[in-house]
Amino acid sequence: MPLLLLLCGTSGVARADVGPALELLRSGEVAEALATAEAEVLESPRDVPSHELIIDISMNLGLGYRVEARYLAVAEAMGEQAWAWTLAGRAATTAVAARAAYERALRADPSYARAQTGLGDVDRAEGELASAEARYWAAIAQDPGLAEAYTSLGGLLLALDRQAEALATCRQALVAVPGDPEAYLAAAQLDAATAETTLRKGVRQVPNDTRLHAALGDELLEGGQLDEAAASYRRSLALDPHQPDLVSAAILVEEVADGRLEAGVRESLRRAKALTGTSPVAAVDLVNQLALRHPDSFLVHMARGYVLAETGDRPGAERSLRRALLIRPSDPDAQATLGLLLLSQGQGAEAWPLLDAARQERPRDVSVAISAAMARAQVQGPAAAAQDLAVTADRFPTDVRPVMALATLLNQLGNLEGAYTVLHRSVERFPHPTLLLAAAGAARDVGRDAEAATHLRTLADVTGEERWREAADDL
Repeated sequence: MPLLLLLCGTSGVARADVGPALELLRSGEVAEALATAEAEVLESPRDVPSHELIIDISMNLGLGYRVEARYLAVAEAMGEQAWAWTLAGRAATTAVAARAAYERALRADPSYARAQTGLGDVDRAEGELASAEARYWAAIAQDPGLAEAYTSLGGLLLALDRQAEALATCRQALVAVPGDPEAYLAAAQLDAATAETTLRKGVRQVPNDTRLHAALGDELLEGGQLDEAAASYRRSLALDPHQPDLVSAAILVEEVADGRLEAGVRESLRRAKALTGTSPVAAVDLVNQLALRHPDSFLVHMARGYVLAETGDRPGAERSLRRALLIRPSDPDAQATLGLLLLSQGQGAEAWPLLDAARQERPRDVSVAISAAMARAQVQGPAAAAQDLAVTADRFPTDVRPVMALATLLNQLGNLEGAYTVLHRSVERFPHPTLLLAAAGAARDVGRDAEAATHLRTLADVTGEERWREAADDL
């Protein structure tokens, strides 16, 4: 992960100037976002925001050393170009390498604000907070429209408990970069008194950002403006319907509006789930009380089902989840949760139709797709499940879970050659460390030591860990 993401959460990714690729990423379409950013770079080789998105996605997919090598090569090929060395700094996997690249960028162009911001991030990571702050201010002076400089500065000021200054920085960003959604979200969090006004302005300036509409919906709900809250949630879901948490918020508005629930119960539901791991008795007591007071609430029965399942009361959890499904028979969350519980109890025949229905309603939920395949295996046999997992693996080429599930299933069937073929093809598309190690093991299982060694050497290149190259040499 690049230093900026380590320091500032999503601030390194969530920029308003990356276009379609960023929208795909926010919607969970990681492979499509990466491909779109690559296409944008092919059309405009100096499209720095798209390069940054490629770096950030690759880092988060575990391909750090590969993307580092790629952008170091780009920078060296370009000579003394500030933008290219700044990208090399962003792709660096160590603070030393990042600092060297950013400093080289500033030697090429002392006024290049992105490099200045990058050096600020390195300073902050190494505890040089005063220097980091100075660099962020310098970056803003050099380029008042650089959104991530404000975000990095705001994050630093918050870490130093200088909230008033952080808010002032957000407000400065609202004026200088009115198309950056991060500034509106941060300003709303820092100043509750003006949050609604800030978020209303945000949705006008950046109407396609799902988070702004959702945050405005939360603010309106808290203020008792149910109709407007529902409208904000609908706008966010229209932009991206695959937001389970937001779907729950919209259901909350419905239940409050028809008297089945009180708005304040939302916090109680969150507290019950939070207590599950630390104080299970208190969590169970809380959800039981909520169920007594709100017997017709879908959300209460869902929360009770979750808490009871986590605390070992599976019969009680099943009763609550079935009650929730009676209230909302087509709800994919209820279908998936009950289906998973039944599957864990060996009731595949009943679990499969529930999980399959949830899979169709939540096509981006890889976990549900895998669970549906496992339920199908109990009903129709592993061969049918293998077909479903193969489709899911093709649909999500940057998610290792369906590939690993498919390879495991084929191994269980005794089809070692098939398991190796699946893993070999997968690493050709997406050389993730987990898949490379599994492919090396599968190659050895079928007597292909030379290919196993090749996968291990690639694993060493991807991770930077020489022990894998030594293992390849041993083979």
